[in-house]
Amino acid sequence: MKYWLTFIVSMFVVCVAPAQAQRYALLIGNEAYPDNVPSLSEPHQDVERISSALEKVGFASGNITVVRDASQIDMRQALSEFAGKLSAAGEDAVGFFYYSGHGASADVVGQRRNYLIPSDADVTGAEQLPYFGVALDSVIDGLSGTGAEAVFIVTDACRNSLPWNKSVGGGGDKGMSRVENRSDVFLAFAALNGETTQDDGVYSDVLASYLTMPGLTASQVFDNTSKDVRRERGGRNQPYHRDGLEDHFYFMASTEGAVAGSKRLPPRKPKPEPFDISDLPPEIQEVVKQARANKAKAENYAAQADEVKELAEVAAAKAREVSTGKPVNNYAAYRSTGGDYYEGQVEVEWKPNGGWTAKSLGYGVIVRGGTDGRFGNKYYCYWVGNDCQNVAVRSFARNEWNKSNLGQWRGQISESKLFRGFGHMTWLPEEDGSYHEAWYYAGEKEVEPTAGVWKRADGLVYEGEIGTSWQGLGVVWHEDGSLRSLGKWHSGKMTESWKFEWERTGKIDKSNNGVRYRKARVLTDQSEVNSEYKSLCRKKHVLSCFAIGRRYELGTYGSEQDFDEAIKAYTFACDNDDSYACTNLGNMMRDGQGEDPNFERAYALYLKACDLEQYGGCANAGDLIREKDFVPPDNQSAEALYYRGCENSTSDWICDKLVEHYGYR
Repeated sequence: MKYWLTFIVSMFVVCVAPAQAQRYALLIGNEAYPDNVPSLSEPHQDVERISSALEKVGFASGNITVVRDASQIDMRQALSEFAGKLSAAGEDAVGFFYYSGHGASADVVGQRRNYLIPSDADVTGAEQLPYFGVALDSVIDGLSGTGAEAVFIVTDACRNSLPWNKSVGGGGDKGMSRVENRSDVFLAFAALNGETTQDDGVYSDVLASYLTMPGLTASQVFDNTSKDVRRERGGRNQPYHRDGLEDHFYFMASTEGAVAGSKRLPPRKPKPEPFDISDLPPEIQEVVKQARANKAKAENYAAQADEVKELAEVAAAKAREVSTGKPVNNYAAYRSTGGDYYEGQVEVEWKPNGGWTAKSLGYGVIVRGGTDGRFGNKYYCYWVGNDCQNVAVRSFARNEWNKSNLGQWRGQISESKLFRGFGHMTWLPEEDGSYHEAWYYAGEKEVEPTAGVWKRADGLVYEGEIGTSWQGLGVVWHEDGSLRSLGKWHSGKMTESWKFEWERTGKIDKSNNGVRYRKARVLTDQSEVNSEYKSLCRKKHVLSCFAIGRRYELGTYGSEQDFDEAIKAYTFACDNDDSYACTNLGNMMRDGQGEDPNFERAYALYLKACDLEQYGGCANAGDLIREKDFVPPDNQSAEALYYRGCENSTSDWICDKLVEHYGYR
């Protein structure tokens, strides 16, 4: 973690104004230090985060100077040039100085002073800071005297890895000392007076996210940053700030009522790529990888089978040209004593009396169970007698009237003409010609299922274990590659539904209660489902409490509407960090279901859901402010909450609120 000193002088950003102040930033990140001073891992990333955030709030990339691993001379030179730019721009300038690296304080002539530690400072004690460091108060004096409209000085320092042991008091301190208020200066620290922090980037990450939220004053940005950082750090290293600004300052002003198109929507969280398995349970990932590998093998054998079919069709055509009676040039068409009809290459044995016998040898086609070559099982093979060799194409149908069974196997085949091994199977069950198809390993019925890919006629794609049907672990995709379901199957029917649990918790509970819950989700008897959910909720199974709470709230699926029971179930689930339970409970508190309307509790529940990454909670909190004229205790704006939800969610409806109400585009 880090000990931040943030010095900020008033800055005013009006996103819809035709002219804006010239904004300049100087960002210094020091990671590398001499052997006596431990190196750091986060400062370079810190300055990148802050740079990206500043670009979003109007700092042109060409006006942002980033310096890494700066020596004392480098730091002073960069600060001098930065001050010169602000002085030249005068009252039209806004400056933002950010430092991330080691820093500490030292007693100098009876006064404690704060120092930034350059990358070339080989300090072993605080008493050396006045000689090797850069005094923070000189930075403040130098930049605040430029006459700029606003100056921001953000200092991230005081890592707990410095090589001396003194804390508060004595001749030195690994932490920084408190800085008094300055007129037109906003001071913010990542930890209280004299405390130190770890090198973890938490503060810069949180601060960068709030800098880009519209409608927040500087005080609100750092209030929210302090709360989130304290929570991230488990209650340790409380950040604080001092607001010396005369007026409210906005990093990004609210645009309620602004001209449409005056502000841009934030970069969106990317939607998953089609058929992407990277966020699925590990055991599902493994079986899908194997399924795709087996599909590749099946396609390879199918391609070989197509080549065999092409040669077999050529041989069959030549055989049909032969006049009825005798083979010619080792091609013949005849019906065997077993009833099979063969066309193709043959081996002929001529009798002394002019008679002959033939057996298939080479490429050819056998039709079994049909007389005209259109229906019945048809095999395109390389034949040795009655044995089909290696790979083949087999098309099949029971009879002319049962065309729904028309299908085809392309791939490995046994000598007895059973498809055995890797290949591609198709069925034609629909009148429009659409069909099921599967790429898999066909084995004996008693053999364990193997992984493969199965595409239904309606476009759904299954990747997983396949026996005679979907059999074991697998995932089902919509035709566009978005996830439909995942879990376990038996004989083509789902026996455990995993998707909801995985998306909500990021894990699959292998306990007995977890298995019962996943099995309950696929039951068709709703009274049995309700009974399972109630039983599991009594056993403190969180997802079951949410599920039965939802049914009580809506009075659906055989449950009578009971707000009191819904509140009980949701409350337990929300207390155990089920984000959707928090959102639904917030809705009930907002609407006065089971209790009188309670906007404050609803707002707190929505924020908890939002913090748990259910970003509909952010939007609901925004709606509460905008539609119900609710004034939140943390003074957040509806726009800022919508912005947070839009930025972090893949759902369009939250961003639509920014477009509709605040003129974003």
